This record gives sequence, C-alpha cells and structure tokens, in this order.
Amino acid sequence: MQSQALLSAITDLGPGEAEVIGLALEHPKSRVILDDQLARRIAALNKLTVTGTVGVVSKAKQAGYLADVKPIIAELRQAGLWLNDALVESVLAEAGE
Repeated sequence: MQSQALLSAITDLGPGEAEVIGLALEHPKSRVILDDQLARRIAALNKLTVTGTVGVVSKAKQAGYLADVKPIIAELRQAGLWLNDALVESVLAEAGE
C-alpha cells in the first residue's frame, strides 16, 4: 500500500524515498532517515526533520548501544553507501575515535 501523499510527480526520486517523504508529510512530527541528496533537499523544502544513516549510528553510540562507530561506517562503505570523507571525519571526531 502506498501513501496518499506519495510524491509521484518527482520522477528522479526513488520509490522508497518518495514513500518515506510521503508518509512523513502525513505525519509531520516524524523524523525521516534519508541519505539521498535529492530526497534530503525535498524533505527540507517540506520542513521535515531529516537525519541520515550515519546520524543514526552516531546517536546509537551516544546512547550506549554501540561501542564504536568506525567499524560500522567501514561496513556501510563496503556495502556501497557513499559517504563524504569530511562527514565521516567529523562523526568519528565527535565519537572520540
């Protein structure tokens, strides 16, 4: 079942990202997890609260669910997630790694 607010008019957005944004538009107080730059821009234009995968990993360490962020980031990169080097350095520094 697809969200009624699905952004079908945006053809460059993948169906997963469109569905996440559509659902968030139906539930405006939610936080969306998006890594795709276009999806993040569209979410921001719609005043949605956005975080990325690395943000979730960072929060998990802060909350004590993870001992280290660095191996998780390495696994994400190995799995094909493109991550900006400056972002990774910043997150690792914040995590004390």
